Amino acid sequence: SYLTVRGYSTSGAYGIYADSTSDGSKFHHLELDSNLTGIGFYGTCTTDSLLWSVVDGDSLATGNGAITIDAVGSGNALAWLNNIFVNCVTGVTVTADFTVAENYNDFYGNTGDRSGVAAGANDLALNPKFENIEANDYRPQNASVLTTGLNIWNDGKNYMGAWDVNPASSVAGYFISYILVGSPNNA
Repeated sequence: SYLTVRGYSTSGAYGIYADSTSDGSKFHHLELDSNLTGIGFYGTCTTDSLLWSVVDGDSLATGNGAITIDAVGSGNALAWLNNIFVNCVTGVTVTADFTVAENYNDFYGNTGDRSGVAAGANDLALNPKFENIEANDYRPQNASVLTTGLNIWNDGKNYMGAWDVNPASSVAGYFISYILVGSPNNA
């Protein structure tokens, strides 16, 4: 993955918080682990996308994967594709005035998968078979179901999650990763 955000689990905490300043942003190749809310889209964040990411709620009592909050106006269209939501209280929550194109996502081990949005025609509810989820290793095993995603790059690869490259490929080890760990000061 390109960015891991882990451990923002205090009241009101988000791994990533997107608002009107993020309009048109593509949040991709993320590992959002053990955050109270993995990613929140707030206000007028129109045309933002969440792509090829893993959101692990780590079974937090109130953890949400992706959520929309307090839309301002209408026309807030988001795209959530090729993601994996595991161990969340609710995988994705969509509130009024947001439209989300949600498809090719895998939901596994959540108390509830969706609220306010219908399942995508190509969504899965299967064990993603990560290498070692307990050690925060979200790379897919070779027999993983993560090979059934949407092929956006037209490269013949259909991987889901933060590792959308062939795990047998020599290229996989050359990605630069950043890890943010801790709790924000909510004062």
